[in-house]
Amino acid sequence: MSEIKIQIDQLQAQHDRLQKERDQLQERMNHLEEQREYLQMQTDQAFRSADEIEKICDEIWHHANTIHLYSSLAEEESKSITMKKTKRNYSNN
Repeated sequence: MSEIKIQIDQLQAQHDRLQKERDQLQERMNHLEEQREYLQMQTDQAFRSADEIEKICDEIWHHANTIHLYSSLAEEESKSITMKKTKRNYSNN
């Protein structure tokens, strides 16, 4: 009978250790889940930031192209005015 009691005590001790280990693993799993959620939020924010940056870059590109177009048009107009003045000077001489 005392042998059975010893086995029961050993099984109870093993059960307690396993229960403690399970609790620790559950706590670790909860911690990892919190970390995963935090990293997911950071990832989502990074994607939103990347989208905003891409929109800003597109807008800058559009403005740069507009400036380039107006610059080219102004240059052409300047050349045209200069050519007209040159022609007028030759005509007057």
